[in-house]
Amino acid sequence: MIKFLIKSVTVICIGFELAVCAPLVLASPALEAFNSDHFAEAKNLFAQQLQQPENKKSALYYLASVEQSLGNFDKALALTNEALAIEPKLAEEYLLLGKIYGAKAQSASIFTALGLAKQCLSSFEKGYNIDPNNINVLEALIDYNLYAPSIAGGSKDQHDKYLTELKKISPDLFSIKEIEMYVQQKEQEKSLHLAKDLYTKKPSDMKVRFSLGHYFKESKSYAEAEDLYEQLIAVPITPGMARDDRWLITDSYLQLGEVFLLTNKNLGRGISLVEDFQHKNLDPRHIHYFWSFWSLAKLEKENGNIEQYRNIVAKINSMNYKSDKYFAKEFEAATKS
Repeated sequence: MIKFLIKSVTVICIGFELAVCAPLVLASPALEAFNSDHFAEAKNLFAQQLQQPENKKSALYYLASVEQSLGNFDKALALTNEALAIEPKLAEEYLLLGKIYGAKAQSASIFTALGLAKQCLSSFEKGYNIDPNNINVLEALIDYNLYAPSIAGGSKDQHDKYLTELKKISPDLFSIKEIEMYVQQKEQEKSLHLAKDLYTKKPSDMKVRFSLGHYFKESKSYAEAEDLYEQLIAVPITPGMARDDRWLITDSYLQLGEVFLLTNKNLGRGISLVEDFQHKNLDPRHIHYFWSFWSLAKLEKENGNIEQYRNIVAKINSMNYKSDKYFAKEFEAATKS
């Protein structure tokens, strides 16, 4: 139960590891550096804004987001709480706070993780109380109450309440959350029916398309997954684009490459797509960082490049891949000699 809780908190509070950062400041070199994962530059530029009263609150928020991305969770917590001490309190600040607690739970002891999970939920609820129409907060609360056991505060009634609220604001994202609910309940026929129906509507929201592509990939409906990821990689990454949107586009390169691996077709293009992901992803803490090397190795192997496969496996072995225990388990089982 507790081991499951730790993994669940990771999924719930981290999600796809989107920063979910609010547009708290106008476009600026500091924000562009953050959105582009140039964290050292972003830290320097936002630190300069701390002396400007009109920018201090947003600077604290983005500095906290940077520290979270770098894995400095205690620093991130301190900065977020400092931002929350400046009125008005914002829903996105509490959302960030919850995600930091979730990130801390990944490396915490069993009972500490339980406490962090409850703090994660409490933070999300405070964000909801400030802004009940905040889509990102609603999504976090829906996920938490779907996956977390009751010992950590998960509640079916609360899940259904927040899901109903989301339907009023974003019917397409509501459909995604319904699909995830049916997957969790192992009602495959219902989830597939909803997914196919949503797919025919050609949703425009990038998060909806990415999530739908993920569902189709996991359910082995590869044609639909391929189409959705092709749509996403066709979107240009432009200056001023939010970090969340860049994440969705960048990760779609990896996802599409893996679709080609799973279908054993277009392997050469699959290799190029995964390499493109690695060139575009500047964040070594990206949730799929190590997985991209493993996918690339398997693509090379399937394409007949055994030497390349061995080189990439050796590269992974030289990296600190055990920091991702779920990756380590799969990689070591697959490469055990």
